[in-house]
Amino acid sequence: MNIRDDLISKTAKWFAHETPDNIKSLDELYCAARPNYGGGIALFAFLPLDTLTTLIKEGFADENVQQNWTAPTTRQFVQFMTQHPGFTASGYVVEEAREDCRVTITGLDIRGDHPASYIEALRRFAKGATMSVFVQGKLSVSW
Repeated sequence: MNIRDDLISKTAKWFAHETPDNIKSLDELYCAARPNYGGGIALFAFLPLDTLTTLIKEGFADENVQQNWTAPTTRQFVQFMTQHPGFTASGYVVEEAREDCRVTITGLDIRGDHPASYIEALRRFAKGATMSVFVQGKLSVSW
């Protein structure tokens, strides 16, 4: 089985809720995204770092994928989230029926208290972002 077919197979299982026992969070992610599902794409938000790293390890997300040419890669999102605990990711899943099936990260978000240094760190990271919110209690960027 080639890489694309393997990804399609895994994504099909994800959309069919047939994930392995050790990936219960994928089912939770899909259920949370389902109300925003349309055209073969399901949006999600507030994805924690541990779930994102599971998506990568299990082959649902590619570290080298980026939303567009100005956006960070999935690997860069993971690096930022690792260095700045508390951030969560947002993005979308493209279902297996489409030729371009994948999980893509499009933004970061943190709510509540966070170190003041996070504001400047996110400003540096967010170059090229199409939407940004930088206020104490809510930091959010997306591409």
